[in-house]
Amino acid sequence: MTNKYDFTGINILISEDEPTLVELYKEYLLDTNCNLIFFDLDKKSDILKIISDNNVNIVIMDIRLTNNYDGHDLIKKIRKKYKDLVIIALTSLSSEKDIEKSIKRGANYHINKPIDKDILLNGVKLYSQI
Repeated sequence: MTNKYDFTGINILISEDEPTLVELYKEYLLDTNCNLIFFDLDKKSDILKIISDNNVNIVIMDIRLTNNYDGHDLIKKIRKKYKDLVIIALTSLSSEKDIEKSIKRGANYHINKPIDKDILLNGVKLYSQI
Protein backbone atom coordinates (compact mmCIF):
# COMPACT_ATOMS: atom_id res chain seq x y z
CA MET A 1 0.00 0.00 0.00
CA THR A 2 1.38 3.40 -0.93
CA ASN A 3 1.42 6.31 1.44
CA LYS A 4 -1.12 8.95 0.40
CA TYR A 5 1.11 11.62 1.93
CA ASP A 6 4.50 11.81 0.25
CA PHE A 7 6.34 15.02 1.08
CA THR A 8 9.70 14.01 -0.34
CA GLY A 9 11.87 17.10 -0.77
CA ILE A 10 9.69 19.22 1.53
CA ASN A 11 11.48 20.87 4.46
CA ILE A 12 9.09 21.62 7.31
CA LEU A 13 10.04 23.87 10.21
CA ILE A 14 8.03 23.24 13.37
CA SER A 15 7.78 25.89 16.06
CA GLU A 16 6.09 24.33 19.10
CA ASP A 17 6.96 24.72 22.78
CA GLU A 18 5.03 21.75 24.15
CA PRO A 19 7.25 18.60 24.05
CA THR A 20 4.30 16.19 23.85
CA LEU A 21 2.97 18.04 20.80
CA VAL A 22 6.42 18.05 19.18
CA GLU A 23 6.42 14.25 19.53
CA LEU A 24 2.87 14.05 18.17
CA TYR A 25 3.78 16.09 15.07
CA LYS A 26 6.85 13.89 14.55
CA GLU A 27 4.59 10.84 14.70
CA TYR A 28 2.06 12.39 12.29
CA LEU A 29 4.77 13.28 9.77
CA LEU A 30 7.00 10.22 10.29
CA ASP A 31 5.97 8.28 7.19
CA THR A 32 5.69 11.24 4.81
CA ASN A 33 9.37 11.43 3.77
CA CYS A 34 9.61 15.12 4.67
CA ASN A 35 12.59 16.69 6.40
CA LEU A 36 11.65 18.05 9.83
CA ILE A 37 13.47 21.00 11.39
CA PHE A 38 12.65 22.28 14.85
CA PHE A 39 12.82 25.86 16.07
CA ASP A 40 14.43 25.61 19.52
CA LEU A 41 12.78 28.29 21.63
CA ASP A 42 15.31 27.83 24.43
CA LYS A 43 18.30 28.73 22.27
CA LYS A 44 16.95 32.13 21.16
CA SER A 45 17.69 31.11 17.59
CA ASP A 46 16.99 33.39 14.64
CA ILE A 47 14.03 31.87 12.85
CA LEU A 48 14.88 33.68 9.59
CA LYS A 49 18.37 32.13 9.60
CA ILE A 50 16.93 28.67 10.25
CA ILE A 51 14.54 29.11 7.31
CA SER A 52 17.34 30.27 5.04
CA ASP A 53 19.91 27.67 6.15
CA ASN A 54 17.45 24.79 5.71
CA ASN A 55 15.58 25.88 2.56
CA VAL A 56 12.31 25.61 4.49
CA ASN A 57 9.17 25.15 2.37
CA ILE A 58 6.55 25.14 5.12
CA VAL A 59 6.48 26.57 8.64
CA ILE A 60 4.14 25.03 11.20
CA MET A 61 3.80 27.73 13.87
CA ASP A 62 2.25 27.46 17.30
CA ILE A 63 0.72 30.82 18.17
CA ARG A 64 0.93 30.69 21.96
CA LEU A 65 4.60 30.15 22.70
CA THR A 66 6.77 30.49 25.79
CA ASN A 67 10.12 32.23 26.30
CA ASN A 68 8.83 35.63 25.25
CA TYR A 69 7.96 34.45 21.74
CA ASP A 70 4.63 35.22 20.13
CA GLY A 71 3.65 33.11 17.14
CA HIS A 72 1.81 35.98 15.46
CA ASP A 73 4.89 38.20 15.76
CA LEU A 74 7.09 35.45 14.32
CA ILE A 75 4.68 34.95 11.41
CA LYS A 76 4.77 38.68 10.70
CA LYS A 77 8.59 38.67 10.84
CA ILE A 78 8.79 35.67 8.49
CA ARG A 79 6.27 37.14 6.06
CA LYS A 80 8.26 40.38 5.72
CA LYS A 81 11.23 38.47 4.31
CA TYR A 82 9.57 35.41 2.76
CA LYS A 83 6.46 36.52 0.87
CA ASP A 84 5.72 33.11 -0.65
CA LEU A 85 6.68 30.78 2.21
CA VAL A 86 3.79 28.62 3.42
CA ILE A 87 2.90 29.19 7.08
CA ILE A 88 0.40 27.02 8.93
CA ALA A 89 -0.75 28.45 12.26
CA LEU A 90 -1.65 26.02 15.05
CA THR A 91 -3.44 27.22 18.14
CA SER A 92 -6.03 26.55 20.78
CA LEU A 93 -7.31 30.07 20.05
CA SER A 94 -10.18 29.19 17.77
CA SER A 95 -12.55 32.14 17.60
CA GLU A 96 -13.25 33.76 14.25
CA LYS A 97 -11.24 36.78 15.46
CA ASP A 98 -8.24 34.56 16.30
CA ILE A 99 -8.35 32.87 12.90
CA GLU A 100 -8.60 36.25 11.19
CA LYS A 101 -5.60 37.52 13.17
CA SER A 102 -3.46 34.56 12.07
CA ILE A 103 -4.37 35.13 8.43
CA LYS A 104 -3.85 38.91 8.66
CA ARG A 105 -0.38 38.38 10.15
CA GLY A 106 0.53 36.20 7.20
CA ALA A 107 -0.49 32.60 7.85
CA ASN A 108 -1.81 30.71 4.84
CA TYR A 109 -3.80 28.27 6.92
CA HIS A 110 -5.07 28.10 10.52
CA ILE A 111 -5.61 24.80 12.35
CA ASN A 112 -7.26 24.61 15.75
CA LYS A 113 -5.90 22.43 18.53
CA PRO A 114 -6.29 19.66 19.36
CA ILE A 115 -4.69 18.82 16.04
CA ASP A 116 -6.35 16.21 13.87
CA LYS A 117 -3.76 14.22 11.92
CA ASP A 118 -5.67 14.25 8.64
CA ILE A 119 -6.37 17.98 8.82
CA LEU A 120 -2.68 18.70 9.40
CA LEU A 121 -1.48 16.34 6.67
CA ASN A 122 -4.08 17.56 4.18
CA GLY A 123 -3.02 21.16 4.91
CA VAL A 124 0.63 20.29 4.31
CA LYS A 125 -0.32 18.38 1.16
CA LEU A 126 -2.41 21.24 -0.20
CA TYR A 127 0.25 23.88 0.42
CA SER A 128 3.22 21.74 -0.60
CA GLN A 129 1.84 21.75 -4.14
CA ILE A 130 1.89 25.54 -4.45
